[in-house]
Amino acid sequence: MNVLRKPAAPLLRVTGLTKSFGSRRLLTIDELTLDGGTCTLLQGNNGVGKTTLMKILAGLESPDTARLELGGHALSWSAARRHCRGCVVYVHQQPFVLDRSVAENVGYGLRLAGWSFSTGIVLFSGSLYLLALTDIH
Repeated sequence: MNVLRKPAAPLLRVTGLTKSFGSRRLLTIDELTLDGGTCTLLQGNNGVGKTTLMKILAGLESPDTARLELGGHALSWSAARRHCRGCVVYVHQQPFVLDRSVAENVGYGLRLAGWSFSTGIVLFSGSLYLLALTDIH
């Protein structure tokens, strides 16, 4: 039996995305669709906006204009940004956080999660103890 199924909505659909820096329009994307469970290659010359697009998709930077759908549901940019920041990991080509000590990097993550410095130290130290990694600082 051959059953026709409606295709699933794309994981992410962005339309009308623009981003400018001053008077320079860096991005004009009519439509970008990303399906779940797939890999997408983003390539281009230096300065064409690849990093800016990735920062926008990760919720780290705001577009000038954009309409977004996540899983077929239209969201405002602020709602999409909150969602992306909770589930999208953006690793920059030049790490600016990971050039610190293990303790500082873990502390940074704990502060972002809302933990106080003193609570973070206790959690971090206890975790290292449980893992028998007390010589890491």
